[in-house]
Amino acid sequence: MDPVILPRKSRQKWLIPALVTVALAGIATLYFFQIRSRNRTAVAIERLAELMSEPALGDEGAPISQHFTEARTALAKERGLTADELKREFDHFDSGFIPGVRPTGYRAALADLANGRFATALREVQDADSSMIPRSDSNVGPCELLAGEILTADGRRQEAAGQLRLAIAHLDSALHGRGLAVAKMRLADALLQDNRDEESEVLWREALAVPGAAQLPAITRVNAETRYGTLLRKLGRPADAERAFANAETMVREVPDADPLLLARLANNHGLALSDLNRLPEAEASFRAALTHAEKTSDDATKATISGNLGFVIGRQGRAQEAEPLVQQTMAYVEKMVRDNPFSTAAKQTLELQLHGLIDILHRCEKYKEEEIASRRLYEVIKGLRGSQNIETADLLISLGYCQQILGKPDDAEKSYHEAIEILEKVDGTEHLRVARPLNDLAVMLRSEGRYAEAVRLLRRAMEITDQNLAINDPRRAVTMGNLGALMAYTGEPDQGEVLIRRAISMQTRVSNGPDVVLASMFNNLADSLVLEDRRADAVQYYKKALSVAAECSRRAGKDLPELVNARTNYQACLKALNTPEEEVALKVEEAEKATE
Repeated sequence: MDPVILPRKSRQKWLIPALVTVALAGIATLYFFQIRSRNRTAVAIERLAELMSEPALGDEGAPISQHFTEARTALAKERGLTADELKREFDHFDSGFIPGVRPTGYRAALADLANGRFATALREVQDADSSMIPRSDSNVGPCELLAGEILTADGRRQEAAGQLRLAIAHLDSALHGRGLAVAKMRLADALLQDNRDEESEVLWREALAVPGAAQLPAITRVNAETRYGTLLRKLGRPADAERAFANAETMVREVPDADPLLLARLANNHGLALSDLNRLPEAEASFRAALTHAEKTSDDATKATISGNLGFVIGRQGRAQEAEPLVQQTMAYVEKMVRDNPFSTAAKQTLELQLHGLIDILHRCEKYKEEEIASRRLYEVIKGLRGSQNIETADLLISLGYCQQILGKPDDAEKSYHEAIEILEKVDGTEHLRVARPLNDLAVMLRSEGRYAEAVRLLRRAMEITDQNLAINDPRRAVTMGNLGALMAYTGEPDQGEVLIRRAISMQTRVSNGPDVVLASMFNNLADSLVLEDRRADAVQYYKKALSVAAECSRRAGKDLPELVNARTNYQACLKALNTPEEEVALKVEEAEKATE
């Protein structure tokens, strides 16, 4: 009766890349395609239109230059807004002025900004500011706000931030609530682009709390809450992010004939936050709603991203077979994106994230051949982006080795494990705790080939590393200790092996949340050790425990696990060796499988 040597659950580590994939894949893909599809003029117009909104206080019929009108109309068509709706957003700039004192240069600056003539626009708004009569906070604030917008559109973020801070001071003093909210939003965006996330978060929170923010058009508030929620997810605050996205989804109901693409991206973001919180059924519903909206558009990038996110969430709920087609659909799109843009780092980073998720789904589907192919592809992508001497590559090689072992490719698996060990020793040092994991997994593979002495040597080294890095009763030592104990029973030291396995069982029991397959295998290994000492009467109770635990794990998994098959075979053999009648053997096996440890 061969012992069950426990490989580290290397696939469990892929849960983190899968969560990272759900959190980031959509952002990377959407950002790449959005920037690629717009010129500077369109970006400048859209940034204005998204946040600048409020009815003018006076002189609403003042003429706007023809080219500005044409640019605005084109943008309205692109975003699915009527000309009047977009005009209300642009007219925000006029609202801060005292009626009748709006400078003529201000209109010209708006027109030049809309057409990408940033230097001219900045000069005109500065002239308007300096010639303002009467000069007041209410008049100066909007000019500074527009100057900040022009500088932002021109990529001069540091100067833009200075102008926006001045605008905030003047608009706050003038009690111009709506303008103040907008200025804080724009400064928050500028800080975010400079990776000043914490400062940006404070400004977003303040902007949304300004009383005047509630008077902004719904589309403006939706965009603001969405940006804020995205930042909160980046800062690791999923609960706050989920509330922001939920607020945005409530507000968007006030937007007549809302753009399906806007609705799709908003629902997708909400799904990501719900997934972060492990509220998977709700996240699935949100992604399905997002996909329904996206199907009404021609934006293939968004559809592919949402499809992938939906697949990952479905896979995390144990429905890997249903998830795989969705993830494969996303992969096909991302691969095409990389082929079309072979020098794009953003495209390759998106591919990396999607491959992490695909590998996780393929493993859950037990499609190990496809998993090996995807893992090799991911190895090349990571190597191209960051080189091969890093922890990510080592982790991938460990998982690749485990996959190759399952596929019956011991030579390939051994090569992958050795390469992972070499990388980790170079990056972390020879005694780092991370090195113990591939040592343990390689020992498992060597044991399966009957190379016991080599396996014991590797496990002893892994134990030395854990002894140096962990407390003596740390449960993280359990798997390596149990594996070493099982092997010692086969190399002439069964009594010492028994001691180690019992200690491993004690550690694992403390951390197990109910029955788990690791504990089932440890009970089986302990029984094997006792059999080798010719103590079958003692061993039979542990085979029974192993069978009960494995049966409960199989019921939860909805299928017969390998641990169940092994425990059943060993329990039956031990009962027969103890001269148990055949009919009684069958009854005892049935009772053990129904029992709950």
